Amino acid sequence: MPRIRVGVSGWSFDEWKDSFYADVPRKRWLGHYASVFETVEVNYTFRRTMSEKTAENWTATVPEDFRFAVKAHQRITHTKRLKDPADNLPHFLDSLGPLRSRLGPVLFQTPPHLPRNDERLSEFLAALPDDLSPVFEFRNDSWFDDEVYGLLGDSGAGLVLSETDENAVPDVVTAPVLYLRLRKTAYSDAELAEWAARMQASTAKEVWAYLKHEDRSPELAQTLRSHL
Repeated sequence: MPRIRVGVSGWSFDEWKDSFYADVPRKRWLGHYASVFETVEVNYTFRRTMSEKTAENWTATVPEDFRFAVKAHQRITHTKRLKDPADNLPHFLDSLGPLRSRLGPVLFQTPPHLPRNDERLSEFLAALPDDLSPVFEFRNDSWFDDEVYGLLGDSGAGLVLSETDENAVPDVVTAPVLYLRLRKTAYSDAELAEWAARMQASTAKEVWAYLKHEDRSPELAQTLRSHL
C-alpha cells in the first residue's frame, strides 16, 4: 500500500477560527494544523516569492515529517506558460531552498487556455532538477492523452487528478507520486470512503490528497483519513 498523506489546500482561514482553531492564537495556527495533518498545499507561492525568513519560520514550526506541497509561481505557468524555463524556474526554486527539508511535491498548474504542446512540456521537464517531485495539473482537455502521460512518466513527473462537480477523475498514474485535488463543493462519507479505498489500491508509492478550502475542510480531511 502506498504512503498516503491527507491535508487541505491552505491553513490560514478565518472561517476556521471558531471551530478548528478554537482558542488557538493566529500565530500558532500553522503549528496547530501540523499537529493534526502531515501536509498542506500552499497557494501563497503562486502569487508571491517566498522570503527566506518565511521559509525558515515555516520549517521551524512544523514537525520533521511534515511536508509543504507548493504551487509554482504564476510567472512560470501563466505568464510564460512553461516557456523558457531557464529564465524563471531557477529563481523560484532558489526561493524554496530553506524549505527543502520540509518540501513535498511542487505543483505546476497550467491555465485553461493553454493547449497541449508536447515540445514545450518536454523542454520544461528536462529543465527540472532530479531532486524535485514535480506534478502537473493540466486544465485544458487536450493534454489528457497517452503520449503526454508517457512524457511525464519518462521524467518521473506526476499527473494531478483534480475532481470537481463537473468532471470525473481518471485512473492515471504516471509517476511514483499520485497527487489528488478534491475540489467538489461537498463530499458524503460514502464518497470519502470510496476515495480512501481508491487511494489505498493505487500503484503509486506515495499519494498526496488535498481537500479544497471550505468551512468544513478540516473535518472532511479528517474523515477521509479515518477511512484509511
